[in-house]
Parts: sequence; structure tokens; C-alpha cells
Amino acid sequence: MRRPVVLIALLFAAAVWASVLIHPARERIDEKAEGRTVTVRGTVEWKEYALTASGGLSMRLTLNNIRVESGIPAEISFGVYSDDKVLCILSDDPQLQENWAREGSQVRVKGKMRLYRRPTNDGEFDAFLYYSQIRGCLFSLRDAHILAYTQSEDPVRSRLYDVRRSLSDALDEIYAETDPKAPAAGPDVSGSSGPAATDSGTAQIMKAMLLGQTSLLDEEQKSQYQSAGIIHVLCISGLHLSLIGTGIFYLLRKALIPMPVSCAVSAVLIFLYGLMTGMHTSCVRALIMFFFQITAKAFGRTYDTMTALAAAAVLLLIEQPAYLYHSGFLFSFAAVIAITLVSEAFPRRAAPVLIPVCTLPVQLSFYYTFPLYSVFLNLIVIALAPFLIAGGILSLLPYMMALALAGTAPALSDLLFFISRLIGRLPTMILRLFDRLCDAAKRLPFHTLIPGKPALQLVIVYYLLIASAAAAGLYGLEHVDRRRKAGFLRSALVTAAVVMILFLRHRSPFSLYMWNVGQGDGLCMVTHDESGDSCVLIDGGSSSRQGIGKFVEIPFLKYHGVSRIDCCIVTHDDLDHCSGVLELLEQHADPDGIRIGAVALPSVTEKSKGKLYLQIESEAVKKGIRVLYLSRGMTIRQGPLSLECVHPGPYADYSDSNAYSTVLLVRYRDFTAVLTGDLEGDGEQDLVDYLGQQRLEADILKVAHHGSAGGTSQEFLHRVGARTALISCGQDNPYGHPSPETVSRLKKAGMKVYDTRTTGQISILTDGKSGYTVETFCR
Repeated sequence: MRRPVVLIALLFAAAVWASVLIHPARERIDEKAEGRTVTVRGTVEWKEYALTASGGLSMRLTLNNIRVESGIPAEISFGVYSDDKVLCILSDDPQLQENWAREGSQVRVKGKMRLYRRPTNDGEFDAFLYYSQIRGCLFSLRDAHILAYTQSEDPVRSRLYDVRRSLSDALDEIYAETDPKAPAAGPDVSGSSGPAATDSGTAQIMKAMLLGQTSLLDEEQKSQYQSAGIIHVLCISGLHLSLIGTGIFYLLRKALIPMPVSCAVSAVLIFLYGLMTGMHTSCVRALIMFFFQITAKAFGRTYDTMTALAAAAVLLLIEQPAYLYHSGFLFSFAAVIAITLVSEAFPRRAAPVLIPVCTLPVQLSFYYTFPLYSVFLNLIVIALAPFLIAGGILSLLPYMMALALAGTAPALSDLLFFISRLIGRLPTMILRLFDRLCDAAKRLPFHTLIPGKPALQLVIVYYLLIASAAAAGLYGLEHVDRRRKAGFLRSALVTAAVVMILFLRHRSPFSLYMWNVGQGDGLCMVTHDESGDSCVLIDGGSSSRQGIGKFVEIPFLKYHGVSRIDCCIVTHDDLDHCSGVLELLEQHADPDGIRIGAVALPSVTEKSKGKLYLQIESEAVKKGIRVLYLSRGMTIRQGPLSLECVHPGPYADYSDSNAYSTVLLVRYRDFTAVLTGDLEGDGEQDLVDYLGQQRLEADILKVAHHGSAGGTSQEFLHRVGARTALISCGQDNPYGHPSPETVSRLKKAGMKVYDTRTTGQISILTDGKSGYTVETFCR
């Protein structure tokens, strides 16, 4: 075999994947530790500035060699291993904290413990996987303060941080002209006190690209690049290291430095650069491959990219097996495989589209969407990226010389500073071009496809088809007389693979999902049948979790390939039922957002409309969304799916908003569900009176008001006659939901009870003919 290391790497990766599946990592800290004020002692391994939600700056420390000194009682104590880390988000003056916490120094930090938990809904970000397993952080400390520190430091890491800080300040000065608040003066030789919160957009992006300071990018910048599919340009990647490392090597060789010395110096400098920028996954992969390349040059051997890539994969997986579930790891390796191995079997003109083809399953598996025009945008981005990086590096050189000469030759210093900013115009113009391209792409139809997450089996078949296409291409190169047939087969296989992974999904004809939103309520109904696809939301909010729309609802919808909500029904205007709905309304006009066809509110008198009711009503009208007012007897239909409103009556007038909660009788063929919002008190009694002696014989009951004692009476349960009860409430909520009395009544009525606190998201799947199944996220 030509490349035995590649085969070994594949077998090793398969073994690691199997071991992770068989023995997944488990949480080591009891949930009761959440929110406790603890004191931790450790060594500063890494520190960086980060933008806060308000636009200010905070200092983040990563500590290793940690020890929990106080705040955790003996009954919930936990073991700490030598490789465990803690992320500290400091709330005091960041510049003062920066001076106290030097890399390698010992610090004692006090703050509120926040645990990293696994997701409990489809599409939700896995904080435990990313922070605990991949980054090695046992927990984080929020609102943290440094209580004590030592003067000791790691001389290498500390000097590298100073260099990064100086370069960061230099980029602020060079690219300040894009910020209207920035001065046009020359370099400040008095010393900077820290990065300004008003950094220009260009400066922030250059810091991310050259110094790995992605934490200084604001959400709007990241969102713009991510929605356009060019977020990779902001990361330290193989392109950066190749340009810098190769540039250093050839400069040394031009200076007639011997080959072994040039290789060794290049390797050391590029390693220090990686250490300075944070040693992210793609950076480490590129570093390992560069070391192989430079070693081959030193010993006069041939460099094989695939062998170096395979060795990098093995070394990374030995260090952290969870990288197999890390998007950065998979994107990086898929892109290099596309450039090197797959490109051998395709014409040169097809090379630009091979990267998106090979990374498409990774994109869909982690983000569930595909920016359609990213294929064309990346042709421009990849072509201009070397000039962007080189321009950024070259703009720094005269600036640093200007600083050195500021005291002795001020005229020359000013000239060098002018040259630095002149060179800086090139990256500025390129980034402005990127911005305009992103804006233009957003205005085009079908800007973002939302196919949803593909099944693992589909991903495997996809890559088998791509491998078959590559084999057909190589066959065509070896047998020239059959090249045309091989080329046709190659194109057909790639087309089949792309169409399959974008449009082929196995979904239940009808699915009813109850999200785990903490203390709140949120349901989603999705149909996939002969009448077409539809999606109806009933509520969506939480009083215990912030950003429920952004972090739960929108990822869930994209995970399931939903790009449009046909109707969003708000049962009543309590915050824990509609906070996420307001977020959905806010993003409705975004090009890559979820569209909303209509919003339905309960029919009540004007004086009964609360502040949130009026806000939802106003926002929907402002966004051009149709507003419906549901009352008893009205029905919403989507093919075989019907939602009949059985409460409240027209223009309801109750003293309590819970009493006018919309109650829906959902039917999908032979399947029936009763959804009750927060119905209780007078409202429940009115519904019972309306039903009279009618017995609904429902399959599913969504229990009212999180299972409170004030609702779901015995008389009401007799009218519903359901077999399964679903309760949505938060862990350790202050209201005692669900009430033991209510749970007891449900069980006495013969119902099986599911509770989101312990099960996470609850899924009801049915074809409407042969019964239904209940699946829970936390099995």
C-alpha cells in the first residue's frame, strides 16, 4: 500500500469512535453545585479579553492544576484530576485583573459555579461536549474575582502574551480609520492600557485572523460571516501557518542560512506563533503537518500531505478522543482531504467546489443549514485570503519599526506609520468587499437552505459515493479511451450524493414535540405526509432560561429542516409561554431566519390584553404577519391535521390570564391530543361545562400550568380520558411544579406521566393510524 499511515489512522479513528460510543464521558459534579459561590486555586494557563453582551470588555482566565478550596459541602464533593481546567469570567476591571494574572502565576479566584450540561432538546448546543470534553474545563466561574496572586510566571507564555497584546494594540492603531471615533494620530509610544471597546470592525477581524482573538468579534460580525458560509476566514488555519511558516523559511534560505538551521528555526517560530494564538484544533493540525513538511525538507525526503494529515489525526485523537465530535476538527480534515486526495481525481476547474462538497455533511450535521451561495463566495474568499493575511502581516512590520524609532527619529517614525496604514488599506478594501458580497448574497432567493441534520447512515453513504466518484475519476485518468464515461459516472455520483444529503430525510408523518425549556412551555407539531409539510408552534417561553428562542427553538427547527412556521399559537401572554415567541418574531425578517405565516392569540376583550399580548400583536403587524384571534369553534387546518379551539369563548374576560388560555383539540387522522396552556380556575370550569357529558378519549393530554394544584381537576380528566400525560416544568422550580396531588390524579386516571425535568424533550410520533410512540431525549 502506498500510504500505510493513512490506513492505520482510519482504523485508529474507528476504534476511538467505537470506544467513545461504548464508554461516553459522564458528568462528575452533582447538579446541586450549580450556582454555589466557590473559591478555586490554580495556575493561569491562558487569558484573553472578550466582548460582553453590553459591548464592554471582560477578562477570561483558564486555570489548570486546580483545587477547590471552599464552597462545596462534603455530601456533593467531587474529584479533580490533574488535567482538569476551570474557565473564570472576571467581573472586575479587566486591565487590573490582567496585571494580576500572569501566565504561570498562581491565583485564588472566587465566583459562582456554572456547570456545563448536555443538551436536552434536538439541535441544542452540547456545552458539556465542547467545554468539558474538548476544552477540558470542569466548570466555569461567573462574576469571578481574583482574591490573591503570586508574582511567578511562565517566561515563554508570558512574553508571548505581551507580544500578542502589543500586536493587538498595533492593529487597533493601523485600522483605526474605519472607526469614526478613532484618532488619526501616530502610534502611542506611552504604552497601551488595554484594547478599546470601540475597536473598528476591520481591526477586530484582523485580530481574529492573525492573533486568534475571536472572542473580540461581536455577534453581528460572526453572524454575517457564518450565514454567508465564510466563517472559516476568521480562524487561524493551515493557510495562515503555511504563509507565515513558508515565508520565514524562504527568508532564512535567502539569507544563506543552512537548510537544517532554516528548518529548525522555522519550526520553532511557527510553534511559538501557534502557542501565542491559542493552539486551536485547526491550528494544531496545520502545525503538525508543517513540522512534517519542514522535516522532509531538512532530510531531503519527499513530503506526502495525506501521510502528514493521517499522523496529525492520530496525534490529536490520542490527546483528545472527543475531537471526533468537534466541528472544527472534522471541517479541517475534510477540507484538506478535498484539496489533496479527492482533487487528484477531478479536473482542475472543479477544485474550488470540492471543499464545500467534502465538508457538506459536516456543515449539515452541526449547523443543519447550507448557505447556497457560499460555494461562489468562497471562490473569491479563498483567492483573496492570501492577500488579506499578507497585507495584515506586512502592515504590522513598518508600524513596529515606527515604534522603535519614535524616540530617536520622529520624522521617519511618522513616515513608517503612514506606510503601515497605507498597506492596511488593502485588507480593509478586501474586508469591505466581503461585507458587500455577504449583503448581496442575503438579498438573493434561497440564500440559506435548511435541510436539517442528516442521519449517520446517510453521511456514510454520502462519503462512499464521493469515494466512488474519485475512484471513477482515477480510472478515467488511467484509461484515456474511457475518460468520457468515467467523467459522466463521476459527475452522476457527486450529484446523487449532494441531492441525497440535501433532500432525503426519514421523518414521521406527524410529530408532536414538547421542548424542555426549564420553567415554561413550548410545543411544536410537524407533519410530513402526502399533503405536504407543515409546522405549528404552541407557545414557546421560559422564566428560568434566557434566550430560549435563540438557543432552543431556532436550533430545534433547523435540526428538523423547518424553515417556515405556518402558525404560531400563543395560548396566553405569560412570559414563560411567549418569551421565545418574541425572539422568533424578531428574527422573522432575517434572510436566514425562520419565517412565520401567522400568529394566533386568544380572543379576549381589550382590557384583558396584557403588555406582552399587545407586544406580540404589534410586532406581528409590524413584520407583516397575519394575526388570528382564536375562540371556541374555530379550527386551523393543515392537510389531515386540525386544531380545534374549545376554549375560550369569543372576547373572553377573566381576571386571570391563565383562565383564558387557549385550549386546542388536535386531531391527526385517528390520533387526538388536548393542549391546555395554563388553563385553571374559572376557565377550566367553563370548559368542563361546555363539554358537558362529552368524553374526548384523547391519546395525549398536555397538563395545564406545569402540573399545578389549581388545575387538571378530576372532573376535567374524566372528560378528556387521555392515556398519556405530558408535563413541562423546570428543575427545582420555586413553585413546586408539578404538584404531587395533580400527579396522583393523573395516575389514578390511568395515565402514564412524562415530565421534561427528567426526560428532556418529549416526542410523540405517529402515522395517525396505528397508534403512537413516545420518545424522550434523555433516555
